[in-house]
Amino acid sequence: MSRFFRTIFLLVWAVLFATVGLTLFVVSLLPQQTEEGEPYVKQLVAIVAADLRDALAVDREAAIEYIKEHHVLDFGNLLQIYVVDPNGDDVYGRAVPFAVKKSLPSLTAINDDPAGYKDPRIWIHQVNLDGFQVVGFQPAYPLGRALVRPGARPLLLTVALIMSGLVSFVLARFIVIPIRRLREAGQRVAEGDLSVRVAHTVGDRSDDIAQLARDFDNMTGRIEQLLNNQQRLMRDVSHELRSPLARLQALLSIARQKNLDQSLVDRMERETERLNGLIEQILTYVRMEANAELQLRDTDLADLLTTIAEDASVEGEIQNKSVTLKGSERLLLRADHAILHSVFENLVRNAVRHTVPASTVVIEIKESASKVTIAVKDSGPGVPEGALNQLFEPFFQVDGGSSSVGGSGVGLAIAEQGALLHGGRVWAENAASGGLIVCVELPLESV
Repeated sequence: MSRFFRTIFLLVWAVLFATVGLTLFVVSLLPQQTEEGEPYVKQLVAIVAADLRDALAVDREAAIEYIKEHHVLDFGNLLQIYVVDPNGDDVYGRAVPFAVKKSLPSLTAINDDPAGYKDPRIWIHQVNLDGFQVVGFQPAYPLGRALVRPGARPLLLTVALIMSGLVSFVLARFIVIPIRRLREAGQRVAEGDLSVRVAHTVGDRSDDIAQLARDFDNMTGRIEQLLNNQQRLMRDVSHELRSPLARLQALLSIARQKNLDQSLVDRMERETERLNGLIEQILTYVRMEANAELQLRDTDLADLLTTIAEDASVEGEIQNKSVTLKGSERLLLRADHAILHSVFENLVRNAVRHTVPASTVVIEIKESASKVTIAVKDSGPGVPEGALNQLFEPFFQVDGGSSSVGGSGVGLAIAEQGALLHGGRVWAENAASGGLIVCVELPLESV
């Protein structure tokens, strides 16, 4: 049994005992009588005795059946009402408890006052009952007997509410508060803050919650180390690739001067440019993933998209591919112009690369009160539904899909990271008419 479980178990157990004990103590302080001077239970017994007295005066044989038909004599553990004959037996065949038999007065008693009897749970009436005795007996435990006292139930409810409130407060401080801190820390980790730690917030505790907090810190520390190593590796690889790339470019220049096979030189040059572009994209992604500080300024998003669309149209002109922009002609927001340019340039170039020849890539701006959504739609083959959520992972390639043709596999990752830095999001979906739609949602004022 863990310490945490044992602590909670003992705490709840102690609360139950404390609640019952305090309730019994408080109820024991209540007066035994109402303002009218008669206990409620004694009144019930007196009513039965009075009705039996009246019935006996009319018909002795029918009196017993009359009481059975017109009165409830069995209230469970709260009250049992017995009609005892001169022999000390219940006329309805029920077993008379020993405590009742022991307390029965002699049949020559001339009053109904139970004050002289030792057991306070018993009320006896026998005057003018023709030898019969009506006995009220409370066999219940103290709590059950206490419930029939005047004001006992409201008082019990009040005590229970107070005790439950105190227990809730203790449990909230003991369990809920550290768990809430863990949840808040988890949300911060999900937002990219891996420096958060929570073990110091639980003090000197050594239970399961404290161990969970320490495990959480170890986990976030390990994840932070792994991500830092990954980012450092990508930076190092990118920088290491620059040296052979520079030498390769120098060799290409020499090859051109010596009039080598021009087609081979052109191919080497294209591959060099592709490698250089890949390195630039990797470095851009690493800077974004490291949450580089944004250089915010007023940016006309519509103008930025127009420039990107025009440049992409020129590049796709050979295959009769064009790019068109729909929506607002002017849309100002506070943003990092360079990062947004990189985001949409990657999306549009990716769409132009994958759309079929003689087709148009459509960029549509949809503006609302608090956000703007930019949708880039191509007319390519689309992407398998199961791969849509993986499109924005670095270097992810879809076999037979739109991201398997050319590209480095980093452009969409850059787009997602840039949108996240601006408090937005990116998602992709297949168009009903064919092709892929990539949407970027950005807040208008939160950045």
